Amino acid sequence: MNKTEKQCFTWLEVGNSTTLEDLNNQFTERHIGGIIFTTILMIIGIFGNFGVLWIYVQRFKVSNYRTYTIWLAIMDIANSCIGMPFLIYYMSHYLTFPSYVLCKFGRFSMVFTTNCSAFILIVIAFDRYRKVCRPLKWQLTYKNTRVCCIIATILGLLTSWPCLVLYGIYTVNTAIPGVEGIRCWTDDDYKNTVYPSVYYILLYVLNFLVVPVLFAVYAQILRFLHKHGKTGVNVKTKKTTVTLLAVSAAFLLSAIPHYSLVVTTRIQKDFNCKMTFSEGFAYYTFVFSILLNNAVNPFIYGFLDTKFRREMKNVFNRLRQKKADDETDCRGTKSMESDSAVTH
Repeated sequence: MNKTEKQCFTWLEVGNSTTLEDLNNQFTERHIGGIIFTTILMIIGIFGNFGVLWIYVQRFKVSNYRTYTIWLAIMDIANSCIGMPFLIYYMSHYLTFPSYVLCKFGRFSMVFTTNCSAFILIVIAFDRYRKVCRPLKWQLTYKNTRVCCIIATILGLLTSWPCLVLYGIYTVNTAIPGVEGIRCWTDDDYKNTVYPSVYYILLYVLNFLVVPVLFAVYAQILRFLHKHGKTGVNVKTKKTTVTLLAVSAAFLLSAIPHYSLVVTTRIQKDFNCKMTFSEGFAYYTFVFSILLNNAVNPFIYGFLDTKFRREMKNVFNRLRQKKADDETDCRGTKSMESDSAVTH
């Protein structure tokens, strides 16, 4: 649906008294699956990754592995606290998006955190390859690792800043004659230029290239582990490699469906219009599958990192003990007050 074509959503219910807000509410109903899905991931992502950040900062010794998990947790927290709330707002204000600045910043934050994570995962893959397959040769030091993560963040910024320019208010025709909707999409100033298409193609190519790179590197690592795992690899190195491999696999499995659906939407201009309500409901539920990456990492650490799991248990045990102590103190205070009242 754009300014040059008539309203094309056949499932929309439009009457003489239908308002723009009514149309927006119908789109919100179509997006309710995506809103619920994103809300659940947002809650898990915030609490889970803050737990990861606290434990790895406070309880783990300085190491490359610790640096990677902290850096990834920061990106996941940023997307859970900024990107996901923006996305929920976007899906509930599909035709009535009110803020030019919020649109630009929200789109930028989601692309920035995702790109940073992708670049960091490439650094991790290179580090793991050196650790496992070339243990006697030059290795990344803790300082090298921090520098690489900073460079990955800079690359994430360089590949996402165009969002601040290209995204903005996008006016569209609606089913109501003379009434236009306002979407957070390609800015009206750029939608008839070649720049958005060039940027989107480069962005998708960049993200798709991450897939074969990670696959090729970890295939080499797994082949080496299978051949020399029992005698040729340090146990600790093997465990951290398996954990980080699982993190990378989770990123790939969540990113591939997302980018496949988004590219389809970009290539087929009328793809959104042709979808029925049910198809659109399913599409907007699963198109943001990449957000799974921001929520699953705490579970991966919990299953595969024994020290992280032990520290998490200690935290919960201390919280339970504190709650029990508070309840005991409360009962003791009430008992003393009761005895005092009887005495008087």
